[in-house]
Amino acid sequence: LLACVLNATCLALINSGLSMKYTIAAVHCMIDEECGIVIDPDTNQLQ
Repeated sequence: LLACVLNATCLALINSGLSMKYTIAAVHCMIDEECGIVIDPDTNQLQ
């Protein structure tokens, strides 16, 4: 949920016409048992 809030906030600032030097993008990620990176894990992977 936090990534969604951050992305929506950045898009709202861009849409408002505010001059921004940088933009951001957020994603959910985790490291699994085999030390692999999982992007946007589902509920089963989080347990």
